[in-house]
Amino acid sequence: ADFYHNSPGGYSADLIPTMTSNTTPSGTASVSDETHGAVWKTMDDVALSSKVSVAHSWNSSATTGWIAYEFTASNVATKYTLSSDSLGGSYLDRKPKDWTFEGWNGSGWDVLDTQTNVTGWTSEQTRSYTFSNSTAYAKYRLDVTAINSGPHVRLAQMEIMEDVTLSPDLTLISNTTVAESQ
Repeated sequence: ADFYHNSPGGYSADLIPTMTSNTTPSGTASVSDETHGAVWKTMDDVALSSKVSVAHSWNSSATTGWIAYEFTASNVATKYTLSSDSLGGSYLDRKPKDWTFEGWNGSGWDVLDTQTNVTGWTSEQTRSYTFSNSTAYAKYRLDVTAINSGPHVRLAQMEIMEDVTLSPDLTLISNTTVAESQ
């Protein structure tokens, strides 16, 4: 008898590798601009409780801006997460309020998800956003068009995932015959 396995559904782990620079170990992290820290620190998988200074997050110089990641191969993303750092107080007001999550089609950005009036951020909080998508893109970006208040955008972490739910087709994992116990 053949044995088949069908995943119960869910999402992959973060598709962005644990970054140690804007281009290491692979792909490219980029931003519209930054004043403190480095964009790759938003993709470094460091625990949020360890992100205790402005150097551990993306900080733009304005109340709008974008952060992007370009993979070495295309992926069909259907989920992303955004996280705040461990700094509270006025730093929480600098979190995104309005934005689009987009995929690069080679000549322009396709809007995959739109969020408006997202408020109430707390320290060390991760928020997840899912959307329908069947197109593989090599580059994705978060385009922040407003923050809650404060002088600039601040984001501690961004992750991108894909749906790993298998289609109704089953996958063969063994063609070994097993005797039934009587």
